Amino acid sequence: MGIVKALEMDGLDCRALFKQIGLDYAALDDPDARFPQDSMTRLWQRAVEQSGNPAILKPFVSPENLWMVEKHVIFQGYYFFHHLG
Repeated sequence: MGIVKALEMDGLDCRALFKQIGLDYAALDDPDARFPQDSMTRLWQRAVEQSGNPAILKPFVSPENLWMVEKHVIFQGYYFFHHLG
């Protein structure tokens, strides 16, 4: 929820972002709710597109982890795509 509030303070409409991606914004109030990683990756990508700020993640992660988050699909694919056949 903290990240969503920060994105909203940066001027993003997170309710609309969640709706575009197919996530339930109300689930943020459920401490047991979990969101699929690919959906969160799409959320970050949309946040970057809509804000025009490619560094929007920087306040939330270290520089070392920023690379991994930005390249998550490649990283995940390298280790797991072979399971898809």
